[in-house]
Amino acid sequence: MRAVLVYADKYRLEASAMSGYVELTDTKTMMATLFKDGVAVTTYKMETCDRCSGIRQFDKAGYVVSDPKENMVWFCKDCR
Repeated sequence: MRAVLVYADKYRLEASAMSGYVELTDTKTMMATLFKDGVAVTTYKMETCDRCSGIRQFDKAGYVVSDPKENMVWFCKDCR
């Protein structure tokens, strides 16, 4: 009886989690993989925004330099 319940719960979780688009982000490598119905569609780089500290998809337009002696900072689309 227990094995049947575990299988049913596992099937229900997998079925609901893998329908449509799912993005998995590896915070150690800052790479994200986009899945559609359980199949990997694309992989792209992620970056941490220096203003809101959110992890967002990286784009080169987000680099901002306020002073040449300071380090460059990166802002996400919402913070720009």
